[in-house]
Amino acid sequence: SLSYSAGLLLASICDDDDYLGQTKKSGVINFKNEIIVPFSEEYAEIQIREKVILLKDKHHFDIWGAYTRQGTIICEPIYKEIVPISQFALKVYKETGEDYYGKIYRWGVIEFTGKELLPIEYDWIADEPNNGLLKIQKGSMYGFIDVMGNLLLEPTYCSIGDFNHGYAIVSKEEDFNYGVI
Repeated sequence: SLSYSAGLLLASICDDDDYLGQTKKSGVINFKNEIIVPFSEEYAEIQIREKVILLKDKHHFDIWGAYTRQGTIICEPIYKEIVPISQFALKVYKETGEDYYGKIYRWGVIEFTGKELLPIEYDWIADEPNNGLLKIQKGSMYGFIDVMGNLLLEPTYCSIGDFNHGYAIVSKEEDFNYGVI
């Protein structure tokens, strides 16, 4: 079967298997018939997005990997969530340990080569940039990164607004005495 999405074709083929019937393999090709994502039976789901192709692992529920739209592997399926934040970077969500309440997950940023740009240690990273910046949270404190994943403002503020004309309203104390940076 074939389905078209964002300029690429998601294709599924079935191989005959003498013992078990048919084996379904899925992959992604372009209109020049070049393979972008190799055909494999290991994908439970493939999502073609505007900037990236996401692959859900068949054996580990809700674990994703990614390819560029040109066919370069960004990462194997090791992340619980992958969200493009720019033409060059992805925010990723991964299990980092366990505590009394269960599994601990944190956010970080990787580039399209898979290289880590921002360590996977943040509780939250905004989905959409505002003036080229993304708000981040670590514990109860907030800061900012740019869309390349560079840490611009350490999470040291308990309250922080978006930058407007180069300024943001912030509070370092929980008594909500505000200032401007």
